[in-house]
Amino acid sequence: RAQLAAQTTPATYFEAVEVRSVNPSGYECITDGIHTDLMFCNLFHACSGRTRRTFQCRQTGTDGVNE
Repeated sequence: RAQLAAQTTPATYFEAVEVRSVNPSGYECITDGIHTDLMFCNLFHACSGRTRRTFQCRQTGTDGVNE
């Protein structure tokens, strides 16, 4: 029943996670963030700054607080 409740939660969060290696799904950005929309997350992190750090968006399924 707990799993069912989690699945029906309307809020879905996507977190930009920093990765050490560059990959096709990675995004270079100067900061990380948590967004409720995957497209916005991708667009937000498809940027490059003076300090390049590689990020990729993943679905967290939580309120954005990491354990």
